[in-house]
Amino acid sequence: MRTTIDLPEEILAAAKQTGLERGLTLSRVVGEALVLHLQSAKEKDPQFELLEHGELGGKCPSPTQIYQLLDEQERGG
Repeated sequence: MRTTIDLPEEILAAAKQTGLERGLTLSRVVGEALVLHLQSAKEKDPQFELLEHGELGGKCPSPTQIYQLLDEQERGG
């Protein structure tokens, strides 16, 4: 697919030089660079970050206890 992009001159020159050294077209060099960038960005961007607090071995409240606490909070208790 054809598209037009504006690149800083030094980036364009480096991409062309890389293509010459590796025997690749400019399109191929730019395409590979984009694929690598997008893959690394995806790996660095987890869907969520797990935050851990407290110490291991604590008690976990049951669903019933959680609902009771929520009810107490709603009633102002």
